[in-house]
Amino acid sequence: MKNLDTYIEDLLFKHQCVIIPEFGAFVSNRKAAELAADKSFSPPQKELTFNARLTYNDGLLAKHISEVERSSYEEAQEYIKSVVTSWKQDLSLGKEIRLANIGKFTKGTDNNVIFTSLSKENYLTDSFGMSNVAAKEINKSETGVEIANPIYGNDQNNKPGLVENPSVTPEEAAAGKPKPKMPLPIKYAAVAIVGLSAIGFAIYSFLNNQENPAVVEVQADPAKVEELVNEEVAKATYVPDVQLTATAIQVTKDPALVKKRNEEKKRAEKEAALAAKEAEKQAALAAKEAEKAAKEAEKAAKEAGKQNTASTSTNTGSSSGSADTKASSGNFFLIAGAFSSEANARNRIKQLKRDGYSSASMVGQNEKGYYLVAYKSFSSRSQAESYMPEIKNKGLSTWVYPPAK
Repeated sequence: MKNLDTYIEDLLFKHQCVIIPEFGAFVSNRKAAELAADKSFSPPQKELTFNARLTYNDGLLAKHISEVERSSYEEAQEYIKSVVTSWKQDLSLGKEIRLANIGKFTKGTDNNVIFTSLSKENYLTDSFGMSNVAAKEINKSETGVEIANPIYGNDQNNKPGLVENPSVTPEEAAAGKPKPKMPLPIKYAAVAIVGLSAIGFAIYSFLNNQENPAVVEVQADPAKVEELVNEEVAKATYVPDVQLTATAIQVTKDPALVKKRNEEKKRAEKEAALAAKEAEKQAALAAKEAEKAAKEAEKAAKEAGKQNTASTSTNTGSSSGSADTKASSGNFFLIAGAFSSEANARNRIKQLKRDGYSSASMVGQNEKGYYLVAYKSFSSRSQAESYMPEIKNKGLSTWVYPPAK
């Protein structure tokens, strides 16, 4: 590809603002024709300035490069990015960046980028082919001839139509040679030419003022200038002409995949059902084991009661704390538990009293040495059996002591 400044120069002829992405923008302002101190006229032209804050990519430069080089838009963007990176590195090292026919960039003391225009090119296409014009002043010393009044001559009393011929030399005038008078038709023709010239000049001036209005120097408002620049940048912003077409996507289910997922779903449901059945089975087994243990405990207590009854019939003088003495006295008990340790038995009595069984007491020991704790004592077996459902409804186990013979 060519140097980047070549593409920038091409765009400056066509656009008022040319942005270099991630670097800055060239902004051109129209400048009216001027009269210099050396009496030379310069034609209207574009005056270049640089704005380092306009760094976003409007696509104009990349589009121009891609069209000229017949490359892709992405390749043009990569080329611009590489050149800008190189410029920034050179500026950070204190080097000068020169753009042919445009100007130069240098780094300022406060790390800002300074642009100096060195362009001799007039980027205003309306002034194409125009150059500076030097106006030469004509004075009397150069000709030696005093220019007469173009209409009445030196004699202001001459009548219209008696115009002196300005072609008479000074020598002829000194010799007294009469000056020939201009013929009347020529006089009228000259007046007509002058009049038409004046009218043509007036029309030209009017049209020129319409195209190039007078420039009045005013104090620029920075905010207004920024707004105008943004408007021009927006006009120059390139939007790639990309047409997006909607594409219909048809999704079809894979029969094999659907079948596989259904099988996995059924397998998971079957495994969940088996797990539930297994849990129910384990719960049933646990309930049976608990029921079996309760029956065994009740059977052991009944056997202990039988043994205590037998010992009661042979031991009439035993202490009041034994179970056999209480049984022989006609008392019946609803047993809460049998304990091998007396301390555990007494702890159970305290717990029962906290639970509301204020009549809880220790019946005594059976022949196996277990301490029997009763919920309550009754005077008859029928009373004890009628009270038994009240305890079992609370989820507790009990049996009547002494057992029936």
